[in-house]
Amino acid sequence: MTNSSESRFTTLAFILFAFCLSGLGCGPGSTAEKESEQSKPVPVGTSTEQVEDLPPWVGRWMLVLTNQTTDFHPFLLQIGEFNGQRAMREVDKDKDPTFESWKITQVLFREDEILLSISIREGVNMSFVGELHGEAVLGAFFMEGELDVAPARLVKTSATSLSEIQSPDKTAGTDAFESAVTAKDKIAALQTFIKDHPDFPLVNSAYFELINSAINQKLPLEKVEEFTKNSIESSKRWGPNLVPETLFQIASLTKSSPEYRSIARSALDQIKEIVGDPLPDSYAERMELLESQYLLSSDSAEDQQKGEEQLKTFLVDRPFEIKGLVSLATHFEKTGNKEEALKIYSKLAVLPGLSGMVGTLPGSEGGEPQKTVMQKVESLSEKKGDELTQYLDETYEKEAFYFVKPQDQQPTLKENRKIPLLELFTGSACPPCVAGDLALGGLEKKFPSPEIIAVRYHQHIPRPDPLTNSDSEARFSYYGDGGTPTLVINGRPASSVGGYVFHAENHFEELLPKVGSLISEPSPVLINLNTTAEGDKLKIKADVSGVTESRTAVRLRVLIVDPLIHFEAPNGIRLHEMVVRDMPAGTNGIAVKDGKATFEKTVSISELKKEIMANLKTFQENRDYKFENIPSDFSKLKVVAFVQDDDSRLVLQSTISPTLEFQLEAAPE
Repeated sequence: MTNSSESRFTTLAFILFAFCLSGLGCGPGSTAEKESEQSKPVPVGTSTEQVEDLPPWVGRWMLVLTNQTTDFHPFLLQIGEFNGQRAMREVDKDKDPTFESWKITQVLFREDEILLSISIREGVNMSFVGELHGEAVLGAFFMEGELDVAPARLVKTSATSLSEIQSPDKTAGTDAFESAVTAKDKIAALQTFIKDHPDFPLVNSAYFELINSAINQKLPLEKVEEFTKNSIESSKRWGPNLVPETLFQIASLTKSSPEYRSIARSALDQIKEIVGDPLPDSYAERMELLESQYLLSSDSAEDQQKGEEQLKTFLVDRPFEIKGLVSLATHFEKTGNKEEALKIYSKLAVLPGLSGMVGTLPGSEGGEPQKTVMQKVESLSEKKGDELTQYLDETYEKEAFYFVKPQDQQPTLKENRKIPLLELFTGSACPPCVAGDLALGGLEKKFPSPEIIAVRYHQHIPRPDPLTNSDSEARFSYYGDGGTPTLVINGRPASSVGGYVFHAENHFEELLPKVGSLISEPSPVLINLNTTAEGDKLKIKADVSGVTESRTAVRLRVLIVDPLIHFEAPNGIRLHEMVVRDMPAGTNGIAVKDGKATFEKTVSISELKKEIMANLKTFQENRDYKFENIPSDFSKLKVVAFVQDDDSRLVLQSTISPTLEFQLEAAPE
């Protein structure tokens, strides 16, 4: 299942993924004119026999890709004759690892246009299509087979190496553009910027700022129409591929304003005329969303009802389409359906990362100030305090695990089976750990304990985490450390589970058949685990038998696990399941000898809590760091025991106790 926000993000990530890595820094250019496989000339093709000469094109060119206000320069190129053949050759390439595998595979001229085909990695090809304008070629960069585009240029240069070029660099006109955006008379300043810099890539953004400002100032329809028409004409300078994107932006800016809805209608109709019918999937999704939003802004109750139904249907398969969710919530709020509006705002408030994507919501025409989604929830809900927290927790459980379908029937579990152990190394301050946490949570719901046992070891990665302890860190070191999230299944590394809330479903679906196949796997190893809770004392006894005597490095390990911690973490995870608090048999565990082992211990949970809190206090002092909140309810715990061969890292068997409740000693004043 995909959603339009996610699919567009993925496409643009391929188009502009170099920019995502710019924080790593770009190295100096390579030695000019190097002879390599990639620098061999690429023959120039033409689309008609009339193109006989190359004088306007002959020379040295730099490919410039623009992302917002940053330019990147993947190639320095030479067009001319090489060995009696018209060709383009790579003179130099940016040393950033992002561009390492990039290779120009085809060059084609069409009168005053040029097309470059670029392989950025095996099976993934990009295209640049541009038109000659003096000493620059203005065009668009896009993935073959996709319609999302980014502005790009070929600029003539005398440079002989990219070491002479600052890369990445500030896009030409950035300072002037930022001054125009912040000017007192913003509209006049933007018009001046556009007039003075017609060939700068920021002109497209300047037009969108201009149109948005005109709408906010409620300029006459005729004036806004003039701006939109000029914007479309300007985008044509960058080739036909950028025009539909410009029309989508115009429709998005004008769709919800009664005075300017006619502009949105015209823009949407033009897209259909330009692209053709049926629209490609990526365009069809965007069109469906905008058409629904357009109907919601109508004065007609019938149109509004139609738009509402269309948008609700659209969101079924696209649960993270932020603009659609906000539009529907706003519609419900305006039409007095407070309960439905609250449901959507609550979803946006509690799912990891979504509230940040929404930002602040515009105030009403009645003078209501801007609000965050949580402030919206608080204003619409009649629940307060603990009651509101419980409602938000329930919303989180429902919305975060939407992809988990209940089992038709419980599987028959054999007594001699191996219970799969899933170990996730994560961090509450780790944004890309969200997908792993949610995917694992989905597996726990699909295969509830004891079908599988899933535990989480928190790490101080990338920032301090109040759920981390020294035993969790030692366990990560046992597997070789690395990055978070890392998932290990029965001692074996699983596939990557990194990502955000909208990646969780894909990871869940990938893991589902693998984990499902493990729940019936047999094992001769038995763990007899007995646990009791008396006051604040946890009594543990574990007996192991059935281990093959030829295995000489097998150890029994024991975990004390918090089954559920309520903690609104920096990365947005709200409910943390099965968090490892301690390893009472030590991180190395107990050796299994002659196929057997026994572990017995009584643990004071009050003392364990004091020790963990004291260690966190010391950590904060040493790191000069202050946790805003340290979850410290140790009243309900579980015990997990597992047997592992340290030679192979294979987990041979695992088991889990019921939830145990403790009466802890009161903390000293």
